[in-house]
Amino acid sequence: MFKTVDPADYAIRPYRVYKTWTLNTGSEGVTADEGLYITGSWGNGVTEVTNSVSGRYKRSVFDQVKHCYYEYSGSPVNVFGGGLGQAQMTRSIETRVNVISIPTRYMGTGIRPNSVTVTDEDTAKTYTDDGYGNLHDGVTYVGNVFYEHGLIVCVHTGSEYTGSFLGAFDVEFDSTLTIYEHEVFCTVGEGEFNMSTNPTSVTSSVYKISGSQQEQYPLASFSAYDYSSSIDVTGSYLAPYITSIGLYDDDLNLVVFAKLARPIKSLPDFPINFIVRWDT
Repeated sequence: MFKTVDPADYAIRPYRVYKTWTLNTGSEGVTADEGLYITGSWGNGVTEVTNSVSGRYKRSVFDQVKHCYYEYSGSPVNVFGGGLGQAQMTRSIETRVNVISIPTRYMGTGIRPNSVTVTDEDTAKTYTDDGYGNLHDGVTYVGNVFYEHGLIVCVHTGSEYTGSFLGAFDVEFDSTLTIYEHEVFCTVGEGEFNMSTNPTSVTSSVYKISGSQQEQYPLASFSAYDYSSSIDVTGSYLAPYITSIGLYDDDLNLVVFAKLARPIKSLPDFPINFIVRWDT
């Protein structure tokens, strides 16, 4: 027996979950790159093709970061990593960038704002983000964190910052994952889903004796329901128990199966409501 679920009884609610990660220079997939501003055409010198720490060209690293995130330094909303409002500092970039890249396997759908801490062993500095995409070493603005792309960028050109991220470092942050909770409101109305699957219910009868009259009631009906307690001490006379709920698509493919913690009797004269929830 099937029943169509009203679309109004189906809801999806997203919610975010977080996990704290502590990674370091040797963590699988975590890379650090150095980028340099170099003018002129390619191939005219050794510097422009010198490999960065991860094997990428320094010139390429700088050009890509500048183009994606700093091209319009006075208007962050016009480039990637925007949408943080006026609280984000105006981005600035000069002649170099150092970049930590966090893989998707760790950050999920993005780094949680105000959760980043980078401890750089070579420079003996600790960098944190302020929740608005700004990276500080306590007081000084040194770069940005692009939460949705997993990039931690140092753009400061001071001598005490040029080696940032290029040696040993530890980085701690919270990853973000959006989980969707599905909820279906299932209603069993009066007289629905109450046909017994017990074969004896259609091959046997019960008898009610009143005086000298014997009345016969087929077990396939509820005619003798009010009297059933005298002959069925379990109280389950023709009232099946619901133990599980299956949800099917339009092609009758089973897509969700819910098991009840305890069986619920489906009575003929009372409606019953069930709420089925699952996460994706």
